[in-house]
Amino acid sequence: MAELQVRVVSSLSEAESFRREANEVHAASARPDVFSTLDFSLHAARNDEYCPGGTGFEPRIYLCYEGNRLLGYLPLRLTRKRRFGRHPNRLEFLAPHFGDRPHLVSRPEDEDRVAEAMLHVILDQGQPWSVFVLHQQDEASAIRRAIARSPRRRFWQQEIPLTPASVIPAADRFSSFQEYLNALQADFRSDVRRGLRKLLKAGRVEYLVAEGATVMPALLPIYLALEGRSWKRDPDTKAAITRDPVRVQLFEGWARGENGACPGAGFVLIDGQAVAGMLYSVGAHDSSALEMVFDDEWSAVSPGTPLVPMTVLRMIEARKRTVGMMHSFGYYKSRWLGEAVPMSTLQLFRLGTPESLRAIAGRLYRLARDRLRPVTTESDELIVHNPTRRAVTAGSLPPMIPLPALEPLLAQAKGDLVRRYDATQLSKLFGLAK
Repeated sequence: MAELQVRVVSSLSEAESFRREANEVHAASARPDVFSTLDFSLHAARNDEYCPGGTGFEPRIYLCYEGNRLLGYLPLRLTRKRRFGRHPNRLEFLAPHFGDRPHLVSRPEDEDRVAEAMLHVILDQGQPWSVFVLHQQDEASAIRRAIARSPRRRFWQQEIPLTPASVIPAADRFSSFQEYLNALQADFRSDVRRGLRKLLKAGRVEYLVAEGATVMPALLPIYLALEGRSWKRDPDTKAAITRDPVRVQLFEGWARGENGACPGAGFVLIDGQAVAGMLYSVGAHDSSALEMVFDDEWSAVSPGTPLVPMTVLRMIEARKRTVGMMHSFGYYKSRWLGEAVPMSTLQLFRLGTPESLRAIAGRLYRLARDRLRPVTTESDELIVHNPTRRAVTAGSLPPMIPLPALEPLLAQAKGDLVRRYDATQLSKLFGLAK
């Protein structure tokens, strides 16, 4: 067996030449999700509103080879942020701000030895970082296992628990939408049907599904306009795609299929006008919801009710295993059968650096504070589904923007999936029709 060699690529343009090899490894990996392709990482890195590039940004894409065969890759970046008059080097994932549980990509049988080889290079004293951050690591993380086996003489580690990610099972558990619907808790299933009945009385209700790189660039403006009619139009929330022109570019590229996944959307229509929408990505085996929104003028009829179940229906039909739902709002997602995936952020500080001293001092302070804090017997705090939305004051919101006409945009689809469900079909799907 040949010795493993780790190559570090420090240019996004140069990394383009490894796409074919990387895609083959990704397809054979244990979790070939839409966020772990090299295509996604490169596209997100070029359209990152938080790190637009320049002298403070350096890609560092680790490629592990056995002879001439690529065994795995780990897309990272080196960033410099001015703190306390210094510029500490921070090594982190290439696309840390958009996605779900970024990880080392390798074939399952190679994961541990690839992780060991990469970590040996990363932790070398000659590597130019003072803080190594691994965001959103779950229990299946190979690089996390490798860190646990590494000697602690050269770095100090801390782990920060995060809100769990949520994954809704689709074709890996259900062969039909009816099976999925029947698996929901009875009281919640009744709530869904009650909400749908109310929605169907609001006018001529339809559900539109669209997927593909010719139709989605045309329909993305519909979704962005819906944001301008929702609570997300409050600029203080920083929740809208339109909060930054670079983020709009990110989604425009996503709509054209530039990040390696098939772009898709579901829209709730009343009298031909979109009142709610969800954007999602479809990969070879799995899918992930990205964004969802509804028009505040229609909030009384709960227009967002069909978005999650109809997306699950689409993925059951397409034989995709799961629908990823990112993190946060776990209680709401669990009602749709979202399964919680515990995760945390790992931080490694090179010993002797000011960053390591501050981190250790902060840890000691928190331990002392917790020891002195009186024990409380208060019950769990009240669950608030979306505190940001509830904090928005309606009177302070900017005016709503008009929606583009939908039908002319749909005419631009060329061979892509466009499917419409009318009220009768929706009633039958959800068991409302007699």
